[in-house]
Amino acid sequence: MQLPSDPLYKQCCAVLRGEQDIPASERQFCDWLSAEFCIATPVSAVSDPTPDGRNRLHVVLRTRADAEGFYTETEEFYGRDEEKQDAVLRKARACGLLKSTDGWFVAWSPFDPVAIHEALSRVSDRTRKQVLRDFSAAGLSLLEPLLAGTIMMFKTEAQRLAAENNGVQAQIADRWRAEVLPFDEFGVLATSELEIRFDSKEVFRRDYGGSWFRYTR
Repeated sequence: MQLPSDPLYKQCCAVLRGEQDIPASERQFCDWLSAEFCIATPVSAVSDPTPDGRNRLHVVLRTRADAEGFYTETEEFYGRDEEKQDAVLRKARACGLLKSTDGWFVAWSPFDPVAIHEALSRVSDRTRKQVLRDFSAAGLSLLEPLLAGTIMMFKTEAQRLAAENNGVQAQIADRWRAEVLPFDEFGVLATSELEIRFDSKEVFRRDYGGSWFRYTR
């Protein structure tokens, strides 16, 4: 689940709005996940086969940090924490969500970043242009939402550094957050940061050859 257009995201929104109930077995499972792993109660947990037919239990957690807690990382490996996954699948079966755990895996999707992406997409072009005009004297010349974050570029690196040091960057961040908040339907920005990447067109041209593909990799 990565985009506001994803069916599972729309289903989660309906649940949070109170437009759709979830089965008692799913609610019991989500409550257990919250208590067992000390995380916010997941929004949803559903059987959601992959396009190639793999058996997937798709759990929608609230934050990216909650999702990262179900992965493990060493110098040589990054991937699902198999011990946690096995415990989760066993509990899902005990709650009646699964008939078997053989061949199943768990996909962990955070809800909040997708909700932020949707909120950003609903801010009008007119509003974005107004923010640029209001801070044009400081050199701000680009404001571009990208998924759950925003890229803001000054014309020169000297302008970016000046804005960082004199507090203008913080003012811009506060202003942008205020413009996004009216579209934060589920209040995710109360606990999640609005990610802003401040940069300059000078660095963009110099280090990335003006290529958005290279810049966003």
